[in-house]
Amino acid sequence: MHITDGVFTAFFLILVSVVYCQDPAIILSYHTNKYFKKGNLITEEEILLQINRPQADHLAEFQIYYQKGNDFKIVEALTLDKNGVILRNLKKGDMIDRSAFSKVSFYDDGLVKEFELKWHEYPYQVRLVYQHTRDDFLSLCNWYRFYYLEVPVQFARLTLSRPRNMIVRQQFDSTFTYFRDSTETEIIQTWSLNDVITNRHQTSAPPFLESIPAVHVIPRFFIYGIEGNQESWQSYGQWQWKMNEGKDELTAIEKRRIDQLLDGITDKVDQINKLYQYMQQNTRYISISMEIGGLQPHPASYVCENKYGDCKALTNYMQAALKYIGIPSYYVKVFLGENPRRIITDLPFQQFNHVILAVPVGKDTIWLENTSDIAPAGYLGVSTQNRWGLLIKDQESHLVRIPALSVEDVKNENNFEISLNTESKESGVIMSHLARASSFEYIQSVRNEVTAKNWQKYLIRQIPFENLTVIDFAFKDFSNQPMVELTTKANLQNHLRKVGNMWVASVPPITTFQWERPEDRYSDIRINYPTYIVDTIRYVVEDPEQMEIDAPDSYKLDSPFGHYHGEYRVENNTVILIREYLLLAGQYGLDQYPEFYRFTSQLSHHLNNLKIILKK
Repeated sequence: MHITDGVFTAFFLILVSVVYCQDPAIILSYHTNKYFKKGNLITEEEILLQINRPQADHLAEFQIYYQKGNDFKIVEALTLDKNGVILRNLKKGDMIDRSAFSKVSFYDDGLVKEFELKWHEYPYQVRLVYQHTRDDFLSLCNWYRFYYLEVPVQFARLTLSRPRNMIVRQQFDSTFTYFRDSTETEIIQTWSLNDVITNRHQTSAPPFLESIPAVHVIPRFFIYGIEGNQESWQSYGQWQWKMNEGKDELTAIEKRRIDQLLDGITDKVDQINKLYQYMQQNTRYISISMEIGGLQPHPASYVCENKYGDCKALTNYMQAALKYIGIPSYYVKVFLGENPRRIITDLPFQQFNHVILAVPVGKDTIWLENTSDIAPAGYLGVSTQNRWGLLIKDQESHLVRIPALSVEDVKNENNFEISLNTESKESGVIMSHLARASSFEYIQSVRNEVTAKNWQKYLIRQIPFENLTVIDFAFKDFSNQPMVELTTKANLQNHLRKVGNMWVASVPPITTFQWERPEDRYSDIRINYPTYIVDTIRYVVEDPEQMEIDAPDSYKLDSPFGHYHGEYRVENNTVILIREYLLLAGQYGLDQYPEFYRFTSQLSHHLNNLKIILKK
């Protein structure tokens, strides 16, 4: 469906009269039109974009992803001046088609169409209409009112025309203007919204897509590889079970390897650990997306032979290996990310981007992240903890709650010993950092990727001092435990500063976020896992002359959101600081934000003013 020339011109003039020229760019209109033709779902996107300033020119550079085998075409691509006069009409030779292959996608049957519609005089408009066709789909609409997340939209509209006999479940926000009509053969639905002003991202806010109006229309019955039903999580899970069925056969060679690997090991947990370590050492993760590969795993034999796979293939392989030795396990679909978009639990449909494995052992469950080559068995990490997953078990498929990281799971312990000498420009520091959770994951991932000579710039991120020169470092691993100890020896330049007749040394800061003032905050706070830091800091005064040492007073700050306890004392020539900082996981509403802001502000003020003072 296209806007006619006359209607488009009138619509354009109305929009231009109210354009928000203070924004670098604005979407004047965004229309998605979805309809069926010969059983295929056609999606047509119409965008009228205005670029007001040069810093927004990148928005006129387009990279549109589409699937190989599905029809895709650019219907119209124009650059217009501020009066609506056509300046450029995109030609076929101006476009590049390339594979969507990337470093994280080893095989991908996706394609990308690239082109640009920039101009050198401002403001200018870009009008783009493109259309793509799908013959397989699990949803009709998962539509948001933005084309670019942080570019405001004056007018947004979604139109869906579907067969009358198509049974759907739907969910949409009440802020949309909604209209429904029908013919003998079709139901036509329209959702629209005016003056869509975007909000900028705020610290520790829920994912942006959770907070903006959306339209979800899900067919009850679908064909994606095989027939499926999304009436319930059980029926959707049963479809996934059937997609996986028959793909759990290992090669004969792999079975012999497993027999040799586990010879003499009878304890189930030991068997699981051994198999998991074997998979980590002998396979590698790659992303594969071919045909229905986004939702169907490659056979276990594929991994046996090729020694690589995506999350589905590696999870399916691990499940097959456990099945071979008589240990049942379950494929679990999850949404991966440190700040995940929450699953809409009362609307079953494909809302996941990752899979893991659940292995029941007695009354416990061992969770396996099969794409990781650093995590021990049972550790999922910050990107999969504390969320809903869909456990796939034929007709017993159901949502499960994946355990959250506890305070002890995220505990990071630091021991500093810092030498102070008023006659030296250098201060020696030895730091022992016992890392867990996100810090453990960061260190282990970097450790596997960089050479020893490049480590200094990464180590500096773990040591909270400026003007640092690393002399030596060492790692200590802990068998089957998600933690690593990093010990670093370094020199600090000019750490001890002379101020009048005193020498002043700063205390290592605790990294905290910069929070918006209460009057500027419009998002809830979501802290997905706790932050827990325990520091022991020793300043050893090595000055040849007797020095008077002034240490900070002990300080305690408690709140519903966490606490900070700092104890400071002087023993002979040593200042000892022991401090504990805890920020609890949770979601806090705007009514709680002023109290939260007071807690974090008081803590920041205290930490910013910590000093060790030496006087002769």
